Amino acid sequence: MGNLKKHRWTFTFDGGASPNPGIASCAFKAVNELGEVFEDSWRMEGIHTNNEAEWDAAATGIEMLLEHDEETVLVRVIGDSELIINQMSGIYTVKDMKLRPHHERVKALIDTTGVNVTFTHVKRNFNTEMDDKCKMARSCYRAHPSAR
Repeated sequence: MGNLKKHRWTFTFDGGASPNPGIASCAFKAVNELGEVFEDSWRMEGIHTNNEAEWDAAATGIEMLLEHDEETVLVRVIGDSELIINQMSGIYTVKDMKLRPHHERVKALIDTTGVNVTFTHVKRNFNTEMDDKCKMARSCYRAHPSAR
């Protein structure tokens, strides 16, 4: 990221499976205040639910962003997953044991980095770019970021 200091990012994400459960894919895009973009998309190994894919997109994307730019001070997370946004905001509890590790991972990242992270829910029609990237990733194989 060069010599930029104290970045503020807007982070959008999506994940989905077809059918549900089925072949799943994830995508995220982060744009900072200078218009610089950091993004990725991938198809998950195995069979997963929509919620698992949404959580993988959010958790992996936030983790990759914070590793990519250590000068981050604010991340505004925007997604169409009411479940994830409300779980991260503390409105909903995480009951599904398969989703809990993702939630704990994001909470730990926020706690250890001290980055201010906010979560905002949007309707699906305001997240079409990420939805399209997920569909594209599902149609072609690309390894999960942790496997690269």
